[in-house]
Amino acid sequence: MTTVPLRTLVVDDSSSMRVLLRELLCERDYEVTALGSAEEALEAHAEQPFQLMLVDWTLPGMSGLALCRAIRAQPGGEQVFILVITGRNKAVDLGAVLDAGASDYLSKPIDPEILSTRLLIAERALAAVA
Repeated sequence: MTTVPLRTLVVDDSSSMRVLLRELLCERDYEVTALGSAEEALEAHAEQPFQLMLVDWTLPGMSGLALCRAIRAQPGGEQVFILVITGRNKAVDLGAVLDAGASDYLSKPIDPEILSTRLLIAERALAAVA
């Protein structure tokens, strides 16, 4: 676990998924903000940048992959760990996730143990750039 809470953003259009992810992240003592759209996420990130983002691929309006590209294009955007959550699991889809600038991905349905492993990877990567 990290000593300073990670500023974390969950972006998912499903309120039940936002609640689930918030609960799992709060168990790790993360500081969590949960929003329903990429546009809201960009606004919140501009106000005070997040270290970690969990982003659903399929969002209304701007997609999660477009959000990844937008974050990466901003100054300091390369320092954000972006975990894309997707129901897609074909190699071409996962390649698209990584090509959009995501740091990692997580397949749905979400397995809390796999999420925990992905979060450990994120923590270590963020600690390495801190």
